[in-house]
Amino acid sequence: MKVLIFTTSEYPSDESLSTLITQLDEQLVKYELLDTVQADTTPSQELYDITTVPAVVVCLDDGTAMQIWIKQLPSVDDVTALLAGSV
Repeated sequence: MKVLIFTTSEYPSDESLSTLITQLDEQLVKYELLDTVQADTTPSQELYDITTVPAVVVCLDDGTAMQIWIKQLPSVDDVTALLAGSV
């Protein structure tokens, strides 16, 4: 599984997103930051219907979404539980 974090460089950093990223780092959870301003992230945005940031997607390696959070971010426990397969 993988964790995708959609954000944008056009706006100031979201405090709750910064906290989540710090906690993911502390838990050694790998994630990919995707800047929605960049054209190369458009296919992923469309695939997961990301129209607002921040957003977090936990998906299988083939891209199938397991859980999507838009605007209301998950806790680090929510993410790690999904990654562990316990949800």
